[in-house]
Amino acid sequence: PVVLGDTTKYEDVVIERVNVNKFAFLDNQYPVEILIRYQGESEITTPLNVSVDGTIRYRESVRLNRQDNSKNITVLLKANSVGVKLINVELGSLVNEKNTSNNVEKVALEVVDERTNVAIISSINHPDLGTLKKSIETNNQRSVQLFKPSVDLEALEEMDILVLYQPTRVFERIYQFTQTRKFNTFTITGPSTDWNYLNRIQNSFQKNSYDQTEEVAPVLNAGFSTFDISDFNVNDFPPLTSNLGDLLVTKASDVIMEQRIRGVDLGDPLFLLIRDNEEKHAALFGENIWKWRVQTYRNDEEFTKFDEFMAKIILFLSSDQNRQRLSLEYDNIYRDANLAKIRASYFDETFEFDTNANITLYISGLENNIRREIPMLLKGSYYEADLSGLAAGTFNFTVKVEGDNLMRSGQFTILDFDVEGQFMTADYEKLNRLAERSGGRSYFPDQSEELINNLIGDERFKPTQKSEQNIVSLIDFKILLALVVGAFTAEWFIRKYNGLI
Repeated sequence: PVVLGDTTKYEDVVIERVNVNKFAFLDNQYPVEILIRYQGESEITTPLNVSVDGTIRYRESVRLNRQDNSKNITVLLKANSVGVKLINVELGSLVNEKNTSNNVEKVALEVVDERTNVAIISSINHPDLGTLKKSIETNNQRSVQLFKPSVDLEALEEMDILVLYQPTRVFERIYQFTQTRKFNTFTITGPSTDWNYLNRIQNSFQKNSYDQTEEVAPVLNAGFSTFDISDFNVNDFPPLTSNLGDLLVTKASDVIMEQRIRGVDLGDPLFLLIRDNEEKHAALFGENIWKWRVQTYRNDEEFTKFDEFMAKIILFLSSDQNRQRLSLEYDNIYRDANLAKIRASYFDETFEFDTNANITLYISGLENNIRREIPMLLKGSYYEADLSGLAAGTFNFTVKVEGDNLMRSGQFTILDFDVEGQFMTADYEKLNRLAERSGGRSYFPDQSEELINNLIGDERFKPTQKSEQNIVSLIDFKILLALVVGAFTAEWFIRKYNGLI
């Protein structure tokens, strides 16, 4: 290495790195991890401010010295509103600090509203209803409302999942509504279920009920792989109350638990998930699930494992099955314009990737009058637009597909970031360590002649010349040559003998 620039050490405090998730959920807290480093001999105290969209949300005084010269600080901020949030992390400058550009770091994340509305519909009162409501609402992003089957159907329009508890004939209008709107449902059956009606109104499962109750213990299916349930143990769980009868599942399903009656494993499903084209359904064939939550508390002195299990069921049912034909991939903030790219995936109406589409990116600057129209180029399995020619600033953009009424919009910011501006001096100590570990030595500008002489005299860098000689016979097939010569000779004698020459 050749050490160029100032090698004097100056007192400096720097934000090494800020880590933040790309997304956060509305009304939840999200972490911001900040790594601070100090270079100097004295003990210093400097203020740390964290602001979101220009409003200071966190303050702290950071104390550092020569021995304790770094600190990792994690700040929890609440997501109060939806949208892209610009997070500014700033350290106060020291009295004699020469470089203050590394005292500020900007990052961004997007706050999304993923609230799931769940409706529990039941014609009877049962402890399971309260248990389900409490368990599901342990996640702040989910809300539960209890309804009778006579509920105004307009109230269900805003729901994402319907829990149908022990349905009977009074659920007729509810089932018609779910089938028309293609709702994802969670059906729980029990002794109060009208199986004759349920067998007729849906075709996912059928049961020949004998109108006789039976206690059914759960057995986890070791082959279940839709999501991880390895932490959920049901070995000592009390049995549920179900109707005795033969159960037939007629749709593709993933069995979570199987039935055990009086110590005999039947192999019939007790709890399963069903996929029906774009719809998803879950079914539990037994009541008194409240006992499972109580047993979880007995085992662990908390309800966490049961609530997490139910959360995975709701997440499975609430996941969006409607694929977007045009989707974008981009960052909200780019530190370097050379790394700024926007990618797009476009599918035709049959959801096959379209390699012949004409996709255009339209950009307009918020802080200047920049307006550009950039065609997106096909790069294998996606389309891409290179934004390296843009100056620093904030931009709105729209991606449009020619010949199709599809477009997506967004916003991104390119920072005026100079990596060289983060350092005022040459770190000759690191360069010296590099030289020592690689078997070399470091040089300063006034040692250029010595560097040149050492390079010339070093045997490792001595120029060498290599030659390679290949000797190839002009004639490789000697037998063939002899045959050809013999044939010509015989022809000459024959012609000579016959007077043809």
